[in-house]
Amino acid sequence: MANLVYISILLCTIIALSRSTTERYKLFPSLNVIKPSRHQTIQQDAVANLIAKLLPQRAEQFNVVINNSIAINSPDAFELNSNDKQIFITGTSGVAAAYGLHHYLKYYCKVHISWNGNQLKLPQLLPKFSQRIHVEINQKFRYYLNACTFSYSMVWWDWKRWEKEIDWMALNGINMPLALTGQESIWYKVYKKLGVTSMDLEKFFTGPAFLAWNRMGNIQRWAGPLPDDWISKQMILQVKILKRMREYGMLPVLPAFNGNIPNSLAVLYPKAKVAKSNSWFGFKKPYGETTLLDPRDKLFKVISRLYLKEQTKIYGTDHLYSLDLFNEINPQSKDLHYLANVSRSAFAALNSADDKAVWIMQGWMFYLDNYFWENKQVEAFLTAVPKGQIIILDLFAEVGPQYHRTKSFFGQPFIWCMLNNFGGNNGMYGTFETVIEGAISAFDMKNSTMIGVGIAPEGIGNNYIMYDLMTEMGWRKITVDVREWVVVYTERRYGGLDKNIIKAWLRLSETIYNCNDMRQYHCQAVPVSRPSLTITNDVWYTANDIFVAWEYMLQANDRFLSSETFIHDLVDVTRQALQELSFIMYKRLISYYKNSQLESTKESGGELIELFTDMDTLLGTDSQFLLGRWLDDALQHSQNISIREHLRFNALNQITLWGPSKSLIHDYANKMWNGLVDKFYKKRWAMFIKALTDSISNDTPFDQQEFNLNVQKFEVSWVNESNTYSNTTSGDAANISKRLFS
Repeated sequence: MANLVYISILLCTIIALSRSTTERYKLFPSLNVIKPSRHQTIQQDAVANLIAKLLPQRAEQFNVVINNSIAINSPDAFELNSNDKQIFITGTSGVAAAYGLHHYLKYYCKVHISWNGNQLKLPQLLPKFSQRIHVEINQKFRYYLNACTFSYSMVWWDWKRWEKEIDWMALNGINMPLALTGQESIWYKVYKKLGVTSMDLEKFFTGPAFLAWNRMGNIQRWAGPLPDDWISKQMILQVKILKRMREYGMLPVLPAFNGNIPNSLAVLYPKAKVAKSNSWFGFKKPYGETTLLDPRDKLFKVISRLYLKEQTKIYGTDHLYSLDLFNEINPQSKDLHYLANVSRSAFAALNSADDKAVWIMQGWMFYLDNYFWENKQVEAFLTAVPKGQIIILDLFAEVGPQYHRTKSFFGQPFIWCMLNNFGGNNGMYGTFETVIEGAISAFDMKNSTMIGVGIAPEGIGNNYIMYDLMTEMGWRKITVDVREWVVVYTERRYGGLDKNIIKAWLRLSETIYNCNDMRQYHCQAVPVSRPSLTITNDVWYTANDIFVAWEYMLQANDRFLSSETFIHDLVDVTRQALQELSFIMYKRLISYYKNSQLESTKESGGELIELFTDMDTLLGTDSQFLLGRWLDDALQHSQNISIREHLRFNALNQITLWGPSKSLIHDYANKMWNGLVDKFYKKRWAMFIKALTDSISNDTPFDQQEFNLNVQKFEVSWVNESNTYSNTTSGDAANISKRLFS
C-alpha cells in the first residue's frame, strides 16, 4: 500500500509541475492532421484483445475506454480508476490506453513484459484506487526503430513474432513506428513500369539480410538475388503489420523515394541527372558505388509519385514518410544553395503525391558527418522545407545530441532518440544519466522544438533495462531517482525483491549502464574480434564491477531460479564476465608471446580456448543466445533447397564477414551466440594461437597480413558450409555459472 501511495503522490506531483505543451504544437499546424486512422471502437477492441491475450484469466477485471478529450495540456493522456469489480483504463487512443494498462501492471501489480521473457504474477486482488489517476503524455510522438533494425533483428520474423512486437509497442506507448517491411514489392512494380527488367532488378536488390543498406542507397546486389516468393510474402506480411498497428491507433512511418535507383534506369533515361555514391565501407562495383538520382531532376518527382501512389494503394498511408537522402553518403557539394534546392525538391516530390506529407528524417548524418554538416549547411538543408513538414530524429541524442548546436534544428520539430545498440551486438551497455536527464532537459530548453522521444537501436533483444526506462520518457516530466527505479525494476522483472539481486543491479546501473563519456560504443570484445596483437578493451567500467555483480546474482535466493527473466540475466551477466576475463587472458597471452615464452604461450592460449568452450556451453542454456535459432528463422521462409542455401548464406554472412572476404566491416554485427562462439570465433583464435607458437618456434615475426588472409579463407569457407546448429537449449544455466565462478 505504501508503494501505491508513493506512486499516486508522484504522479500528482508530475501533473502539477507540468507546463502546457499546447503552445508548442501550435507552432506546427501541419502536424494536426496526423491522427489515428481507425475509429475509437476499433482501438478500444484492440486493447481489450491485448488484455485477453496477455491475461486471459483476469481479462474481465479490466475495462478499456477510448476518449480523446481527456488530455488537458498535452497531446495524449491516460487515466486509471476502479470500482469494486473492475480496473478502468481510459486513453486518448488505443496506444495511450495500452500505455496506461502497462503502467498499471508495472507499478501497481509489479508485472514485467520484455523481449527476454515475461513475469505476469498478478496479485490475487487487483490493487484499487481511492481516486482517479490522470497522467499527461507530453510527447506527441513516441518513435520506434532504426532502418537497420529491419535487417539486424527483424529480417527473419514471421507474423507471430511481429504480432508480439506490435503488442509490446502498444504497451510501451509507441505511436510512431517505422514500417519498412515489404517495400520491394512496390519498387518492383514501379521500376517495371519505368522499363527496368527483372534481370536488372536481380542486380539491384540485395539478399534479405542486407536490404536495410540497399534501401538507403549504400549497396546493391550483394548476397542477392532477392527470391521472388520473398518479395510476395513480405508484402502480405506488411499488410498484416500495418493493419494491427493502425488498430492500436499507431501512425506507421512508411518509406518514400530517396533517389536510390538501379544502374539500368540511368541508361534508360540518359538525360537524368545522376551521381555515383561513394564506396561505402570499401564496397566496390558491382556491389557498391550505387546510382543516385538528383532530387532536382524532374524524374525524381515522377518516381516519387509513382511509388507513393502504388504504396498507398496497397498499404494505405498515415502521411508520415521516412526519407534519408544522405545516409552515410556524401552530398555532391557543401554549397548552401545546392543543399537547399535538394531538400526543397525532395519535399516537393513528396508533397506532389500527398499534400499532407510529413518528412521523417534520421539526423544520423549531422552526427556522423559533422565535418560536412556544419551549422550553415544544416540550416540551409532544413529551412528549405516548410516549417513543421519535416521531423528530424536526433538519432543518437544520448551520446551525440545535435539539437544544441543546431538551435533546435533551426526551428524544425525533432524527436530525442536513444540509439544504444550497433549491429545487434549483445555486449552490456547503457547511459542512464543522459537518458534520464537528456530528454527532459531537451524538452524544457528555451525555444525547444522537441515534440517526441524515440528509441532507435540498430538491433534489439539486449540491455532491456535501458529500453524499459526510455519508454517511460514519453510521460516523465521530472528526473527519476535511478536507485529507487532500479530496485522496483528488479522486483518487477523477477517477481520479488532480493537483497543480492538489488546489489547486483545497483552496481551495474552505476557502472556498465552509466557510460557518460560520450563514446560511440560498439562491442569489439576479444571473443568476437578477428585476432591480432593490438586488441584493446573499450570499457568505461572495471572488470571487478561485472565480477561483483556476477557474484551477487549467484547469491540470489533459489526461488528465482524458476524465473525466466532471472535465468536470462544470469546468463548475460556471466557472458559479460567471461568477456572481461577473455581480455585479461589475452593480455597475458600477448605478454608471453612478446617475451618468446613458448610453453607459457601454449598454456595461456589453451586457457583462452577453454574459456570460449565454457562460454559456448553457457550460451547454449538460453534460447536467445542460439545461432541455431537465427538460422532456423531464416530457413523457415522457403522449402526450396537452393533458396534455403541462399538464405543460410545471408544469415551467416551478416553476422560474420558482412560482405565479401575483404569487407571493412567484418564482425560489425558480431554475436556471442552458442554455435558461433564454438565453431567460428574459437576456430579463429585457435589459428591465431598456433601462428604465435609457430612464430616463437621458428624464430620468425608474426605476420598479421598473412594471418588475416588465412583467416579470411576460413571465414569464407565457414559462411558457405552446411553444418547444423542446435535450436534447442541444453544444460543448467545456474549450475554452469556457479561452476565457472568457483
